[in-house]
Amino acid sequence: MKKLFEYLGLGAFIIFSFYYTEKAAIFVQNKNPIMQSINEIKDEQLIEPVNAIIEDNTIIPGIYGREVNVNKSFQTMKSFGIFNEYYLVFDNIKPEISLSNNKDKIIISGNPQLRQVAIIIDDDSNLINYFQKSSYFVSMLATLDNYNDTLELINSESKEENFLNLDNKLNSQKRNTKICLVNSPVNISQCQKKEYLLVKPSIILTNNNIATIKNNISNGSIIFIENGTNISDVEILISQIKYQGLDLVYLSELLSENQNLKSKE
Repeated sequence: MKKLFEYLGLGAFIIFSFYYTEKAAIFVQNKNPIMQSINEIKDEQLIEPVNAIIEDNTIIPGIYGREVNVNKSFQTMKSFGIFNEYYLVFDNIKPEISLSNNKDKIIISGNPQLRQVAIIIDDDSNLINYFQKSSYFVSMLATLDNYNDTLELINSESKEENFLNLDNKLNSQKRNTKICLVNSPVNISQCQKKEYLLVKPSIILTNNNIATIKNNISNGSIIFIENGTNISDVEILISQIKYQGLDLVYLSELLSENQNLKSKE
């Protein structure tokens, strides 16, 4: 019994020693001028996450927030011996309501707090040539027959076998956006099975509606350009996007929640 108490006492002493040593180390670390500087500015660097917006069976993506990882930032700056905001280390903060938990919903827009829009085109040689020659980022509905190495591709094969073959090709080349457009011929059952993002354009440009739709462009717009649309109308569309100070990005970027809040209205 005496031995038991001795062992218990020794164990308690070891635990207390570890606890005291850790507390002492934290106390000394917090007194370090670098750590004090990090603690002074960490709240200024905090960006709160933005929840996704869900209405019925539709969703608008949220935005990850970020916060300073105090300990990692301290260890990085400690090696240089000086505080420098450039060496701050950040952790992402996932929104409570996120696309990742709601992939059965249909995305109808990018987040309106980001000044971005996306354009999607189909297998139209005039549109493809126009955007290949330009510096604009656009996404294209892809099949095995119109595979393109210069534009972002979205699998739109309707037959299961073809969908899977194109999916494998996109995966092998690390170009799979894992996005499906619900108003295209895409195999929706395969998209749902793979839990790919389901997207419905918010604006459709045709040959006779540029005067109407250009006034509907706003933060987060997903614009689909129909086959046969005049290039002159496309140029008016691009001019309107520039006029509003919006960034034209790939659809995958527009839908990504893992980007910090770039600008607000």
